[in-house]
Amino acid sequence: MLIELLVEDAGHMKPADVAGDAFDAIVGPTDGEPTLAKTVTFKREDGSLFAAEVPEATAAEPKLTVVVPKIELGGERLNFSYKLEAADDDGPEADAEDAE
Repeated sequence: MLIELLVEDAGHMKPADVAGDAFDAIVGPTDGEPTLAKTVTFKREDGSLFAAEVPEATAAEPKLTVVVPKIELGGERLNFSYKLEAADDDGPEADAEDAE
């Protein structure tokens, strides 16, 4: 799964200043068994693009929730979550749900 971290600056999107080259997230089924939730590590692929493997225990789930409990963007600690829904053959589609 991929996530690109961007910020808005004067009406334009630009790469977020992410501290480090990796961050942890918790991935679990949105409507399924909470005990299937697993910790994954997103690693920087290029610039503001990060990638992580979908845990095997949740790979067959049609909807996943990803929670990033702690990340530093632009010198500020933040947390956020978003949902992934299985798409056709084009891969998952993400909807940003919550940012604090």
